[in-house]
Parts: sequence; C-alpha cells; structure tokens
Amino acid sequence: MKLSLYILKDWFDAKGVKILASKMEDETSEPGITGIRLKDKERPELADVFLYITESTDLESEINPVLNTNRCVVCVYKSFYLAVEGNVISIFNESLAAYEFFQLWESSLKDAVYSNSSLQDLVDLAVPVFRNPIFIANWQGRVFAFSREYQNDYVRGTWQHIVKSGRVPLYSIQMLRKSDNYSVVLQGTKASLLSFGELSHRCIGGTLKQANDMHLHIQIMEYQTVVTTGHCQLADIFLKIVSFTHFPGLSTYAQSMSKIFCELLNRKTVPKEELDWVLLALGWENKVPCVLLLFVNNHEQLTKESLNGLLDQYIPQGKRLVYENETLLLLLKSEFDTLVDELTNLIQPLDFICGVSLPFAEWDTLAERLNQAKLAIHYGKSANTCIRRCEDFTTSYIHDSLLKTTKDLCLCHPAILILNAYDRENEADLCFTLFQYLRCERNSTITSECLHIHRNTLQYRLKKIHELIQVDMNNPDIREHLMLSYEMIVKN
Repeated sequence: MKLSLYILKDWFDAKGVKILASKMEDETSEPGITGIRLKDKERPELADVFLYITESTDLESEINPVLNTNRCVVCVYKSFYLAVEGNVISIFNESLAAYEFFQLWESSLKDAVYSNSSLQDLVDLAVPVFRNPIFIANWQGRVFAFSREYQNDYVRGTWQHIVKSGRVPLYSIQMLRKSDNYSVVLQGTKASLLSFGELSHRCIGGTLKQANDMHLHIQIMEYQTVVTTGHCQLADIFLKIVSFTHFPGLSTYAQSMSKIFCELLNRKTVPKEELDWVLLALGWENKVPCVLLLFVNNHEQLTKESLNGLLDQYIPQGKRLVYENETLLLLLKSEFDTLVDELTNLIQPLDFICGVSLPFAEWDTLAERLNQAKLAIHYGKSANTCIRRCEDFTTSYIHDSLLKTTKDLCLCHPAILILNAYDRENEADLCFTLFQYLRCERNSTITSECLHIHRNTLQYRLKKIHELIQVDMNNPDIREHLMLSYEMIVKN
C-alpha cells in the first residue's frame, strides 16, 4: 500500500507527535509514498516516490522560513512536508511503523477477500483503522455489515435504527442531502468526505458497482474520533479492495436498477420509494434534467457487447441498460453536454448511431423519451453525425404528423402551387429554393451554401420568385404555411 502525508499526520496525532507546520498535497491526491528513507547529504536529489526524514537545518533555505522554528524534524515528500517535534531516528522509526502497519492492514483485507470472507469480517478489520462506526448497505438501504462495537451507542438514533432494523432510512439520507448544511468538501476516486456544517458532523460515503446492479454503499460516520482527509484516502483503498470480488448471497437481496427502468419503459407503475432509492444511488435525487440515449446498428451481437463494455468503462456517470435487445444509456443532461465528443469517439469506430431524447425530469415519461430517441435516429438519416438530438428534428416530425392527417392539396398556399407549376413547365427549381430560403431564415449566404449555388444565382431565383408570386414574407404564419405546403406537395 502507498502512504500519504495526510495518513501519516493522523498516525502522528494518534501517537502524540506534535505537528509544527505542514504543506500538504491536494486533498484529492491518492497516496503515493512507496518507501521511507533518511535524507542522504551526499545525494541531495530526492526521488518522488519516497518519504525522506531529515533535520530542518539540512533543508534548502527556502523551506526554513516557512517552518518558523530553529530546529525540528521534517518529513519531505516531493515539494510537500510535515514538520514535527522529536529526533530524526524516532520520527523515522514512527514513520516506518506507520508504513508497515498499513501494508499489513491492506494485506489482511486482501487475504479476507481472496478467502471469500463475509462483509462483516471486512468491516471488523476496518474498524481499528477508522475508529468510527461503519456500515455497508445496498442501494435499497439493506445493511449487510456494521461495526459491532458501536451497537450499544444510544446517543445517535440513526445508528440505533441501522443496527436494530438492518436498514438505512431513506428519509434520513434525503433530509441530510437536502439540508443547507450538507456539502461535499472532498471528492476522491470513490470516497467522498461529507460535512454537515452546524451539526458538527462529518462522514465518508462511497459507492461500489457490482454485478446485477448490486451497488454497495459504505459509510463511515464521525463519532468521538474526527473524520479526516487521511481517513478518506484509506476509505478509497478499502473500497477498492472490497470491489475485487462478488460476495456470495448478496445477489439474493438485489433488485436490479435496470429492471425498474425497464418497467418504466413498459409504462408500468413503479413504487415511489424504489425509484427514490435508485435516484439516490445514482446521485440524481434532485431531479435535474436527464436525457435518454439509444444506440443502434445492424452488426452482430459481439459489437453490441463491445459497446456496452466501452460505455461502462468510459461513461460511468450514466446508467446503462438493455431494453428489447438495444443498448440505452440514461445520463444527466449537463454531463451529456460535456461528453458529446467522447461519445462520438466511442461509437463512431463501431458504426453505431445514437439518438438522444429531449431533456426530462419526470420518470413516468421514460417510454416517450425512448420514442423521441428513435425519432431522432429516423429523421437524422441525412445528418452527417452519429449523435442525433431529437430537438434538431422535432419540426420535421410535427410536419410529417400533420401531413399524414391533412392530404388535401386545396390547403396548400396558392403561391406554392404557382411555383410548382412553373418548375414543371420550365424544369426549374424555384419551389425548393424558396423552401430552403425560408428554412435558413432568409439568410442569402447560408441558403446559397445549402443549395451549393453561387450567391448571384440565388438572387436571380429569388427575383424570379417575387415576379411570380406576391406574398408577405415578413409574416411568420405565411412563411410557415409556405414551408408546410411545399412538404405537402413533395410527399404527395
């Protein structure tokens, strides 16, 4: 296992070593110290992977003023340091003891995982390191393991509820997350250090994805011992080790998130609490707009499985599911906007097309969102892109829907009938030119580019159109009537 100055600082605090000054890495940094050495005066260069123990007087002059002390022991890692009271040898031995302790701790966790030990055994191994109450639950709030030595703690009602009922109350998590006191002060690779302001309470929360949507929620709550950044980094290590294997028996209690979404796609009613748990597990409980993505191609199943693997690996923010043998992805709208290029790079080599629904926040409309994604794929056939948004083709769909119910050419604008007759007699293209001109909001430059003609040619055609028909182009209703009339003629 690698060490960090945050973890080492916690170790020193527990051992009564006084910290005089420090310059720490970014809180989100993973532990990176792979060994501990005494600083060698004969070799002034320092390797980035080692922690060096030395007297402050042996350091460069630019560090000494920061320490604000005449003489102390400094633990240096890259450009970061901890300055502590003591002598070099004792601090070196204490640092080495910390390194060896956590190495053994990590090994004991791995041995437990490889021997198929229970989650409770892993929690028992974790308790001495975190010295705070821990529980592990699935995304529905069922508790599988908790730190047993805290079961008689009657001070906090939530912990008593967890221990007695074996469930985490959904309402308590919702209330905390909606509270003004709730804020994420550190985001690690998997674990988050959460602060509850006025409540003077902090905790670490982490989530693991396992087979069959088996999300494990691991939480370490502050009690008598302050929850620190070092704890959060150790929680990351704990989470990664827990994720190495699938524990027997857990799947018995798992209800697939995908199943719930598929029921919504089938227009079935889903219990509100089950849906709330899903959104909580995905971090979407605030009902921010989401989009539904549909991926289609005509290739063999192996290609679809490759796509599924790529989505899981590179777009973990989303919720992937398979519905009617097609791959769907649910994603926050804000995240989709930032991932368009990455999605394009993933699906283009596999020759997939992605249809994107309109943004939504109401989950009972999921079936309609799938239809929107399908419409985007259908109406985007002429678009030179593999990602097709429904919002870009809604007008075409509405026009088609109107034309299916209104086939009477008598409703066409007379001007379009005049231009269409002229085109037939003279083998001209004035009708289509007017349609494109209106679609391009009467911008001559854009229209000429769309028609692949010279601007002068366009001006000649527009002049001819004005000679043949007399209409008020400034009236938006007339412009819409002209475009609909053109589509009606073309499709009849």
